Amino acid sequence: MQRLIMKTSKDDRGITIFEILAAISVIIIVFGTVAGFSVFALRSFLRSHKTVQAHNLASGQLEAVRFYRDNSDWHLDGLGEMVGNFYHFDKDEVSLKEGSGAINGFDIEIEILETRRDSFGNITYSGGEIDPDTVKVISRVFWEEEDLEIFIYLTDWQ
Repeated sequence: MQRLIMKTSKDDRGITIFEILAAISVIIIVFGTVAGFSVFALRSFLRSHKTVQAHNLASGQLEAVRFYRDNSDWHLDGLGEMVGNFYHFDKDEVSLKEGSGAINGFDIEIEILETRRDSFGNITYSGGEIDPDTVKVISRVFWEEEDLEIFIYLTDWQ
């Protein structure tokens, strides 16, 4: 039987302190990079989550204004008489209240503006004549240092 004899040299004394420090440095760099990407991904997720919540609130406010329009007299107590003011939808009383409001850390407001039409009946931003049967409804949501705004045009369709 043949024996394998391992020779050890005096140069093979084990791991040096420099090798340990180099390995620790590589591990720290890898973990730091992964942690940086994780923090970035979490911030992006939270920001997009807040934006989706804000969009849902703004859309809900517009739906509430549609509901209000459908259940009120345009020229008596409806949207035709609310032009130029700010409102918010009060879900507890199921009504539009003057001024801005707040829901779950978001500030909300609805602005109702008059609408102008040109001689062809198209909505115009300047000039033209005021259309008493159409309003522009802007729903705004504010949070932290962000804001979101969506709008629709509503008419007295009844």
